[in-house]
Amino acid sequence: VLRPVRVVRVAEGEEVLRRLPFTTSADIRASSRYQITIRMVNGETGSPMGGKWLGVFRPVAKNYQEGRAFIVTDADGTAVYGFDDPATQIKVILDEKGSRTCSVGRVAAGEVMQKGVVAPNICDPSGKLQGKFTPKPGEMVVFAKVH
Repeated sequence: VLRPVRVVRVAEGEEVLRRLPFTTSADIRASSRYQITIRMVNGETGSPMGGKWLGVFRPVAKNYQEGRAFIVTDADGTAVYGFDDPATQIKVILDEKGSRTCSVGRVAAGEVMQKGVVAPNICDPSGKLQGKFTPKPGEMVVFAKVH
């Protein structure tokens, strides 16, 4: 199921209007040279987080400190993110009131494409949950939780 998303660029301090019909996930993927799959899982249980809005941050042109795209996960907790430069450093957050992102820091999209990445999970200090995931090339596993 394709859901409408709006891709916007924001400068720090700007309010972002989102979740308004603008383009579809398929349009974003079709207009990008490369794609990765982002898998959002609960940082405490490892369960997939389906139907959740994700914010994907990446550096953009000089006049913007950071760009942001919004995508929504399917029932399996996955969403596809498209980009043009494999050197792009991305950061993924769960964009939901009362949520906490458990995976912090940026990851090179090219590294995700080559070997896959499981982001660190600060919500599970033992690291046991993180070790249960083996990403495929082109897949990034990130963790979050909802309070």
